Amino acid sequence: MKKVNILAWLIIILLLAVGLLLFGRYRMSRKPTFLFTKLDQLMGNEILIDSIGGSKYFESQFNESDFENSDTLRYTIKIVGNKKELFYKATHVRRNGERNEWTLIDEKLIIE
Repeated sequence: MKKVNILAWLIIILLLAVGLLLFGRYRMSRKPTFLFTKLDQLMGNEILIDSIGGSKYFESQFNESDFENSDTLRYTIKIVGNKKELFYKATHVRRNGERNEWTLIDEKLIIE
């Protein structure tokens, strides 16, 4: 009887892990890859991150409808530090109407 309980718990845990993995991939597929590329670049710049007192957390904002249906996407990445906040604002446009090909046309970096 004990082996059945342990096996049942292992199956439940495995199903939960697979479900979380699939949900995470679904959420990532609905976000522009260039947003994560830029976030990695910003977080990798030690001088920049040190200037805001390290990084506590980050947020990103963009209109999902624009990402799916529009040729122009504006987005913001906010990195909150212990001293200041960093805002990266950018605009991308679709290249030749291709779904996953975007070109950066405008960007601003603001520290407040």
